[in-house]
Amino acid sequence: KYCTTVGDYVVIAGIPGVLAVAAAEGISLEKTSEVIGVAMHTMGLDWGDTTRIANVLAAASAKTASSIESLGESLGYGGQIAHQAGMSLEETVAIMAKFHDAGLKGSTAGTGFQNAITQLSKPSEDGAAELEKMGVTMDHTASGALDFIGIIDQVSVGLEKMPNNLARIAAANKIFGIRGGRAALAMMEAE
Repeated sequence: KYCTTVGDYVVIAGIPGVLAVAAAEGISLEKTSEVIGVAMHTMGLDWGDTTRIANVLAAASAKTASSIESLGESLGYGGQIAHQAGMSLEETVAIMAKFHDAGLKGSTAGTGFQNAITQLSKPSEDGAAELEKMGVTMDHTASGALDFIGIIDQVSVGLEKMPNNLARIAAANKIFGIRGGRAALAMMEAE
């Protein structure tokens, strides 16, 4: 289904990864191909990366409250923005898995992440003021990607200094937007 325009070589290159994911969680080959395809397309990868994708998804699923299918759904909503922000598959899946541990799964996790990244890329006036008040810097990883986890950690420290939970919620929503704020707060609570 994903290989109609790319030829037989790519199909053969992708088989080991598809089989590994299917075996790891006992899901159908059709659903596995869909999950691998979503991860591949949203993260700018190709069928030669299917074993890597399979290993990353299986490891995250085994170590967190996520499933391969739910991580695939999360990537469908948030993978493209992560790729555009320079994040790797490994970083992105780790973040999505943390959202799952916090109780945000599938499309909710992906949408929350997408909104948080979008707000960080161009903060609103109120969001920028909150970030400045907290002393948050927009750090990047060694690869040049936005350091989402580092920023979350900095914001978490700033929120801890606030007088009450409502003030924390309001500040997070100013920084990350309403959906992104919910996701960021959930991630902070899961740590």
